Amino acid sequence: MLTERAMRLDDGVEVEALDVLGLGATLFHYLKDQDMESQGSLFVDSAQTWFEKHWAILGADSSVQSPTPRLE
Repeated sequence: MLTERAMRLDDGVEVEALDVLGLGATLFHYLKDQDMESQGSLFVDSAQTWFEKHWAILGADSSVQSPTPRLE
């Protein structure tokens, strides 16, 4: 699940961010093994492809600005 929401940084600055709500993510018990045609290998490859496509879309979204890194 993905939602856009305001988040307050440690320095008190509030930014709009995309939150993947990872704590509520469904986990799976599959293992990519030596057999590239096994159920586990196919599932893990499919999940990785899905993730990488979504990550690329989120990374390209310029409507949500990343906070400027602080040098300390």
